[in-house]
Amino acid sequence: SLQETLGSALSNRPEVKNSQTRIDMANVDLQMAKAGYKPTVSLNAGIGSSYANGVSTSFSRQLDNNLYEQLGITASIPIFTRRVNQTNTARAAIAVKQAELDLTNTKTLLSQEIEQAYITVLNATQQYDAARQQLQYAEEAYRIAGEELRVGTYNTVEYVQQKNLY
Repeated sequence: SLQETLGSALSNRPEVKNSQTRIDMANVDLQMAKAGYKPTVSLNAGIGSSYANGVSTSFSRQLDNNLYEQLGITASIPIFTRRVNQTNTARAAIAVKQAELDLTNTKTLLSQEIEQAYITVLNATQQYDAARQQLQYAEEAYRIAGEELRVGTYNTVEYVQQKNLY
């Protein structure tokens, strides 16, 4: 039936799945844009030495005396972002809406194609049935014309015309 075919196509066709994936991607982009409002914390560390080649002390002794370490934590709180976060979030929200509209458009176009194909199949089936009935009628008329020709109530011209119709 049309509804079964339509349901199967809407759940299995790659263009529909592609549109749904685009919605998922747009939602992830929206979440990433909203992450700009959240503070960030980063940790950094470093180790170094001021070893010099020309110094008379040994390498290991210089490492003992001149080794330095550093450790740092940076916290960033987005207070003044020049509306960058708000703009990014708005753009991402628009992209989500656009992806949803694209999915709706894809489903509509696919539904139209399926309905058109379904109507075409119904028309072809009806034309085939009509042609079969026409063949049966022409066959019967040809058989009757043959009998009438044999009996003598039909002339040869009418018989040949009926034969051509058959």
